[in-house]
Amino acid sequence: MDKKTENKPQGVKKFIYLVVLSFLAGCINGFVGTGGGILMVLLLFMLDGGGEKSTRDVFARTLVTVIPMTLTAFTVYLKSSNVDMAMISRLFVPISLGGALGAAFMDRIDTKWLNLIFSILVIYSGISMGVRVL
Repeated sequence: MDKKTENKPQGVKKFIYLVVLSFLAGCINGFVGTGGGILMVLLLFMLDGGGEKSTRDVFARTLVTVIPMTLTAFTVYLKSSNVDMAMISRLFVPISLGGALGAAFMDRIDTKWLNLIFSILVIYSGISMGVRVL
């Protein structure tokens, strides 16, 4: 058995991983407004086995999973009036343009750099949020 397949869950076990961790990703995303995507990246890497093509696929698939997760949580937040629509309307265009630019350049950036950038952002976010708790 090669290294790429020995860590990949198979069949029913794979399905259970997908369901449980996807549910947890949705809960985390709903609790704090983000973080579900981070968990989905980890889940998809675990199921995919790694590799250069895998990195790009995982980031792209994560975006697709974040859309329904975020829209659903946003709907709940909107019903409870926890959303500043004026601020969101001011951020919509720059966020959209930044997302398009990032997606367009993803194929031009070496996967080692993509992984490093992602890791630094996750670590920085964790430390900065942790400092606020202390």
